[in-house]
Amino acid sequence: MNAQGLRLGATSAQGPPYLREGHGVAEEVVAAALERARRAAQALEARLDHETLSVSGRTALVVDDGLITGLTLAAACRWAGAAGATRIVAATPVGHVRGLARIDDEADSIVCPHPLEEIAVVGQAYDIFDPLDEWYVAGLLADAASA
Repeated sequence: MNAQGLRLGATSAQGPPYLREGHGVAEEVVAAALERARRAAQALEARLDHETLSVSGRTALVVDDGLITGLTLAAACRWAGAAGATRIVAATPVGHVRGLARIDDEADSIVCPHPLEEIAVVGQAYDIFDPLDEWYVAGLLADAASA
């Protein structure tokens, strides 16, 4: 979620947000940005039209393709915790060490084979880093739900 050009945090459609502290942005601006981000997440869920698998009473494996700030993965871990996961494992192939430190309080364990001191964008760590079509991702989720 973004306001005044700053990365303030991240949220899911239902779960508690993860907000960065010390950003110096007015509370009402943050609240408006949070509401816009939550509505966008809800719209995406509606477009994907799949049932969310329950993590209640289970170990949740929360995966990100890479992280710099860790805000998105932190919000996903918070969602899993609020949804009743008994254990949360955060996994990413590559991540900035400061972003990984942010996840430390949100997950029971972190798997990151390539922690980096310097990385500006996640795509730097990949030979090919093309965006995935949301319909392709919806198909993967539907396949996983039926398995």
